[in-house]
Parts: sequence; C-alpha cells; structure tokens
Amino acid sequence: MVLRILLAICLGIVVLSCDNKDEGFVQYQLRDVTMQYTLDSETIEKYLEENTIAVDSTDGIKKYSIREKKEGETSITGFSGYKMVEYAVGDLTYNIHYVELSKGKNIQPIRFDSLFVSYKGMNLKNETFLDNQEPRWEVPSKTRKSGELFSLTAPQLISTLFKSGDFTPNGDGTFTFTDYGHGIVFVPSGLGFFEMAQPSLDSYSPIVLEFKLYHVRQRDHDGDGVKTFEEKTNLTDNPFDGFYELDTDGDGIANFMDADDDGDGILTKTELSYKDKETSEGVKWTDGNADGDDYLDYLDNNDDGDEILTKDEDTNVNGDWTDDDANGNGIPNYLDKEDK
Repeated sequence: MVLRILLAICLGIVVLSCDNKDEGFVQYQLRDVTMQYTLDSETIEKYLEENTIAVDSTDGIKKYSIREKKEGETSITGFSGYKMVEYAVGDLTYNIHYVELSKGKNIQPIRFDSLFVSYKGMNLKNETFLDNQEPRWEVPSKTRKSGELFSLTAPQLISTLFKSGDFTPNGDGTFTFTDYGHGIVFVPSGLGFFEMAQPSLDSYSPIVLEFKLYHVRQRDHDGDGVKTFEEKTNLTDNPFDGFYELDTDGDGIANFMDADDDGDGILTKTELSYKDKETSEGVKWTDGNADGDDYLDYLDNNDDGDEILTKDEDTNVNGDWTDDDANGNGIPNYLDKEDK
C-alpha cells in the first residue's frame, strides 16, 4: 500500500467527462488543497484535544495507544513529547503535529536515506487501517518500489526529528533493537491519501501514523564517495532544503547527483581516494587539499593553485591526470604547483 503524497494540486476543476451531454460519465471535482488543509487543521486540532496517549508498562516495555480522553486526563497536546514543525509545499505551509516518544541515539537520516522502520496507521476514529509491525526497508519517493509505504512526507519528518537506535544480533538471523526513534505524526490529507478512500479510511481524511525508526542506510546517490547528507549547502536552516541548491561547478547538476562536483575532469571519487598505480598505496599529498586553500580537492577546479586549471593539466589528453608529471618528482601536474 502506498502513502500518496500530493505536492501540489491545480486550482482548476478536474472533470472526468468530456461533455456534459455524454451519458454514463459523472463530473468529479477534486477539492482545493489549501481549503482542504484548513478543514484538516481544524479536525486534527479537535482530535488532539479530545484524545489522550495511554502508556502501558506492565511487561517492562512501554507501549503507547491513543484513545478518547476521559475527564481529568491530559490531552495529546499536553503530552510531554508533543511538538509541531512546519513543512512547506509550494505556497502552502503545513503545521505538522507530532509526538516524540523517544528521540533515538545514532544516525539522523536525511530525506534521501533508506530507513528500516515499522509503522501503524489509524484514522481519526482510532481505527487501524494499516499495521506493519515487522520492520521493513523504506526509501524516498523517487526510488520507491511498489508496495512500500513511505513516500516523502514521513521520511522527511523522521529525518528531521528522529534518529536510529542500536541493534544486537540474536544469532538466528534476527536482531534486537534498542534506543530507536519512536514517534506519532498526525498527517493532513493533502500529505496522505487525499481523495483516495481506503479500507477504514474515508477520502479527504487525515491519518495518524506511528513509526519506529530502527536503522538508517546513508546513501551516496552519485557514488562519488561522499555521502549524500554531506553534499548539502549550509546556507539554509531548513532541514528539508539545501540539497538541490549545492552545485559547486554550476553545471546544473546538484553535487549529490554529480560524479564530478568541481567539474575539473577528475571524478570526485578519484580525488578522494587516489592511490599510486604501482604500489596501490595512498599518496600523502592526496589528503584532500593539495594547495591548502579553503576548498578540498574534490570541490576545487584548480587543485594545486597554480595558473593552470586542473581540467587543462592532462597534458597527454588520455583522460588520466595521474600520469602527467612534467618535472618527474612523482607528483602529477594537477597536484603539483611546481610542475613546470
């Protein structure tokens, strides 16, 4: 089952009939996403005030459940882990309510990482419509496989707010997880199924999603040796942004998708892990910054800081910068300021 995310909906009418005169067809109009969010906000806020989170620790393990609040009980908004975060989609900014049951302790993933999670989905009547308690790998929308739940919303919320935990092998192919991120997020319909009804879930219904983040696989989308989470601009405080904005060589390809981040002709992975061809041993001057300036070699289009750009120091034009050594000192020209 796939959690559908609608990033934008046109303000016009979607009509399924070609002509009003045609018989057997019914006009169908999608609701405006902004107007629907206003309704969802009121519904969710009412739900948060009328319900509470019950904690059961009879077996030594805390188990959480949501039920209607009785007189004298604390509402969800009064729960110690209740928080809210803004999430912008185009011109619409959602206020996403969530409850932090446990933060987690290890890796805080980004929006593009793979997540090992379990999850439970409920409607606002506290009826379960989705229950996957066995952990499974989920990936972001652009790489999602059929049958996977999380698209973009849940991983983004998790990546911003939670961390993975520890795990111990049980010796039978299974693992015991501890100290993992555990939360409940209240999702407006525009970030859920929107007009698509599901069993025990009406169309245009907000959902309650409980998740446990057990493990994170940090990805390297361009295979350049730099993890995607490291290829983000620091010019934005928004944890959802900064990935497509970082383009060192200005070629229109964001660094996290660019195998040659500085556009100097040498692949980033080569500039990070160059080894002498004969000895296969690492060479000391490839520690990452040959000219000692403010840019590591893989982000520097003039690695040795001389008057010649790196892309022009493949003097024999064979596509291999490491075999060009004008002064014979064992250091390739593109890393040797004294190569003349």
